Amino acid sequence: MDPVIITPDDVAEAVRRAPNWKYPGLDGLHHYWLKGFTLCHAVLARQFQEALNQKSLPSLFNTGITHLVPKDQLRREAVPSSNENATTEDAVPQVAEQPAHVDAAVNIPVVVDSNYDGTFTQELEIEQMRSTLEEAIVETRSTPLENRPRLPRIALSKRNRAVVRALNAMLVTYLEASRYLCETDSILFGVALALCLTIGAKVTTAGRATGQSSAIPA
Repeated sequence: MDPVIITPDDVAEAVRRAPNWKYPGLDGLHHYWLKGFTLCHAVLARQFQEALNQKSLPSLFNTGITHLVPKDQLRREAVPSSNENATTEDAVPQVAEQPAHVDAAVNIPVVVDSNYDGTFTQELEIEQMRSTLEEAIVETRSTPLENRPRLPRIALSKRNRAVVRALNAMLVTYLEASRYLCETDSILFGVALALCLTIGAKVTTAGRATGQSSAIPA
């Protein structure tokens, strides 16, 4: 049998096909963030290759969560929200406390329009963003998975995509120093948290663990 080689393109393609806001695993990280922070693809490819060669994966990647959802909540989520297709500058981010129906419109790749001049990014306080990113990564590294905050769904506006692009460029130093999958995961969650704080999206800080959820090894 030919050896399996995992490339950055393989990671990018797998991420591209994944729904943006499908309920995340133990780490609380949605696919949306992996689409936006493209610098992680090469690092993830290398680290998944190492895990494959060693025939060992962290429990983070082979354990699932079962959530018991009340029927009335399922009915509410089946009704489309008036903001479900919001992609304009003034769109309000979808937060976890306000479940909304998510259709194919929010599963488009996270990219900045080619004709967008990045004016908003140029006006950002870049150093403040760097400070927020550093603090968020440090906080994530010291927080158990079950106590991580719940990241909200954010609108796919040009403004938010510009912030994604700016933070993506700042990831180089952190990702170059990352040696393990769990460490890379912490970095990615940290940058997602930093983005939410930068754009003012509401983050639930009480943690994601509930008495109605259970972790089951795959």
